[in-house]
Parts: sequence; structure tokens; C-alpha cells
Amino acid sequence: MTTDIVQEHCRKNRAPHAPRPDKLLQFNSTAGPSNDVATPAQPTGSLPTPSDTTSTPVSGGCQARNTVKPPTNENAQPTMLQFYSPEWQAILKKAKAVYCGWLVSENAYPSMKAGKNEAVEAIEEAIAEFELEGGVLNHNGALKIIGLTSY
Repeated sequence: MTTDIVQEHCRKNRAPHAPRPDKLLQFNSTAGPSNDVATPAQPTGSLPTPSDTTSTPVSGGCQARNTVKPPTNENAQPTMLQFYSPEWQAILKKAKAVYCGWLVSENAYPSMKAGKNEAVEAIEEAIAEFELEGGVLNHNGALKIIGLTSY
């Protein structure tokens, strides 16, 4: 027994209907004039006149997208990079790169203790590298926020 998929679909779903003329007129009036679409007052095969091709602003249309404002330093939290000074941001980015390298190469699923210890080591390594390059680091409580107490 074979079944025709199209016939089965048509049996379960209603047949498509042509659009209603009033809806087409409504859509055409909100869409604005176009060079390639015939308007109801214009026969299908005729060319548009210069007055038909002038562009008019379309009212309605798509609504403006809700834009997400980038976080600023005023409302940043310690879990966000914007909370920290540029020096600390560079250190934390370097530490993240070191930590991600460790995850990929050595221990993809570390225990909580091993992961935290490695994160601390990565931050300490990034701080040492920053200071070795001649960077001056202001420790004004940032280490306590991050969770380091050895500095």
C-alpha cells in the first residue's frame, strides 16, 4: 500500500485560497508605489509614468528594533569586565586565555577545586607577566573582588 504524500497533506490541510482583493488593496496602499508591481489603477502590461515612480515615505512599516545599550562603568558589576580598569581588563583577558588553553589541553572537565586553583594560577601568571613588562598595577581592592588573597 503506497500513499501519496501530497494527497495526504491536502486531505489533512485546507486547500490554499487566493488572497482577497480588499486585502491586496490594503497591502498595496501601505507598501507604497513600486516600479515592478502593477497598481490596481494601472494595467499589468503598461509602463509606469514618472509621477508613479517618485518615492514617498512609507508610514508604518517595521517597528524600530529594541537596541541593547552597551554596559557602562556606572552600572557595571564585578562579574563584568567594564567594572575594572583597563589594566585589569588586560590581565583578566590574558588569564582567561591561559585558563582556556589549560582546559583544552589538560583537563576539559576539572573538579571545582582544580578549576579554581588553575584559575588563580592563571590570574597570578597574567599579573606577573604584566608587571614583568613594566606595567604598574593598582591593587585597590580588585584582588579581593576576584578572590585572590596572596597579593
